[in-house]
Amino acid sequence: MDRVELRPSRPEDMPAMKALWQACFGDTEAYIQFFFSNRYRPEESFVLLRQGRLESMLFGLSTSICLPDGKQYQGAYVYALCTGAAARGKGNAQLLLQEAGAYFKGRGCAFLSLTPQEPRLVSFFRRCGFTPGFLLRERVIPRADIQESPVPGSLFPVDAETYCAIRAERCAGTLHVGCDEKAAAYQKALSQQSGGDLYGLELKWGEGAGRRGCMAAEYGEEGRLVVKELLLPEGAHEPALSAIGAALPATCYQIRLPLQAGGAEDALLEFGLVFPLQQDMEDDVFPLLPGYPGFAYD
Repeated sequence: MDRVELRPSRPEDMPAMKALWQACFGDTEAYIQFFFSNRYRPEESFVLLRQGRLESMLFGLSTSICLPDGKQYQGAYVYALCTGAAARGKGNAQLLLQEAGAYFKGRGCAFLSLTPQEPRLVSFFRRCGFTPGFLLRERVIPRADIQESPVPGSLFPVDAETYCAIRAERCAGTLHVGCDEKAAAYQKALSQQSGGDLYGLELKWGEGAGRRGCMAAEYGEEGRLVVKELLLPEGAHEPALSAIGAALPATCYQIRLPLQAGGAEDALLEFGLVFPLQQDMEDDVFPLLPGYPGFAYD
């Protein structure tokens, strides 16, 4: 008979957890170590062992959902949920999600959220009780299509505190996933490892006038710039793209935008799913879906 152990992780589990991460996601040892050094909290991560051998795990990261009226709900973002290839099909992921849900509900969290690694996994998480409700538009722009704009604009690196302040301005009055300084600092470090960063954008619309935007960007394979979040004033995309192209050369620009900022020609991504742990959160949030998910550590 199988002996199954389902529990919060312990520091001594880290070697096996790192090995499982590498086997499932193929990330570099440096990236995996960076996560464990900066975001790993043993008591908020969960493992499933069978016959004493690690088969599955997930990590819980603090997050929030912000309503248009400013009300916020605190929750946990499920990250790097995975099962070793030989152990799939046993229901491990469902058991881990149930364990994590009970843990975080007991600590006052209102929801779990996650971003599926692949679109095909959306149906699986639906069966686990998650509701898709956070959408993005994504467009890919070749370098040759970035045009110089007559509207002046500038792009400059910002710290996590400044990024969060600009982001809050741009997201005010909308349903969106929040971003605290810890999350922004982690994304800044990830971006910098690739040659990108967190940026502010200043766009001049008239004499002495300026309006702010923000952007999180990483360089990907073959010189592609992945703009994981681009938040701008209405009508500012052309001068913003001109400023981005001038400051950050790339072969092409893969840009993620809020639903209302994109167009029908852009790809539509189901980029966030949510599982309510409190009835009042479900009553408040679900009628307002879809919302804006922000960036994910993908």
